[in-house]
Amino acid sequence: MRTTVYEIAGFAVRITHPGLESLDSLLLSFRPFKVEEEVENPLIDITLHCKAEERSADGELLQRTVNDMGGLTLYGVDGGTLELEVRAAESSPAHLMRSDRDFSRVEIFMEDSDAEAGRMLSSMLRVAYSQAILKEGAFALHASAVVLDGKSYLFLGKSGTGKSTHSELWRKVYPSCTLLNDDNPVIRSVKGTVYASGSPWSGKTPCYKAQSFPVAGMVSLRQSEANAFSLLDGSDAFAAVYQGSSLVSSDPVLRERLYDAIAMAVSGTLVARLDCRPDEEAAILCHDGLDSSAESDNLQVA
Repeated sequence: MRTTVYEIAGFAVRITHPGLESLDSLLLSFRPFKVEEEVENPLIDITLHCKAEERSADGELLQRTVNDMGGLTLYGVDGGTLELEVRAAESSPAHLMRSDRDFSRVEIFMEDSDAEAGRMLSSMLRVAYSQAILKEGAFALHASAVVLDGKSYLFLGKSGTGKSTHSELWRKVYPSCTLLNDDNPVIRSVKGTVYASGSPWSGKTPCYKAQSFPVAGMVSLRQSEANAFSLLDGSDAFAAVYQGSSLVSSDPVLRERLYDAIAMAVSGTLVARLDCRPDEEAAILCHDGLDSSAESDNLQVA
């Protein structure tokens, strides 16, 4: 057996596998996060088996979702074990992930004959990672993130709202602006500063950067016929961020951890709403609104 270690937003993920030379090929988006040194206490310790295994017969259905990564079905098993079954399509082979409640120790049974095995493996790793980081006060956020002048800006909203389009507008208006991640950045607070980090999961846009930047603002987008910017605070700010977070909602412990992580994040940065058209004026209004709000609040971003 061999081990491969990835470091994502400062958290180590160790995968023990049966000498897979093809692991890099299966997980192309993980390559920028690969580290050569061994770690003693990774956040997640994963054992990968290249064989199929059926889920436990007595598993209780907890959650079922379908997204761009496939169909995911979560079961609870006596003793606190969680089992996640993942399929690329309804008729596709099933892959199984078995985990403790903290997602600190995980077993994955991958049907490697499946042509979509790499995508399904990435999907299972995303679920495990996004839950495991909660106990460290971090969380994954469904957002598009850009970097300008050493600070990150995150655009939130439901699928189809125009997050990627708004990121493109920022990059068009501000030539030095770059994309950090287009779907699933990681948010964490370190010594009072909120950071956004790149991850191996970036939706349909191949943008996989092992980089972190202080957050200067998180903006919830809403399509409108007119552009309008407004700050959010309190429960409104919390709700705007919560709706884009990743969570196994059936688990009360994970839910409480997410609440704490979001509360810490929104207390340390600006949260706003942008009613917007898909035009350059919206990008300028958003940038200037955050910039002037930071100055008026005397908010210091590292």
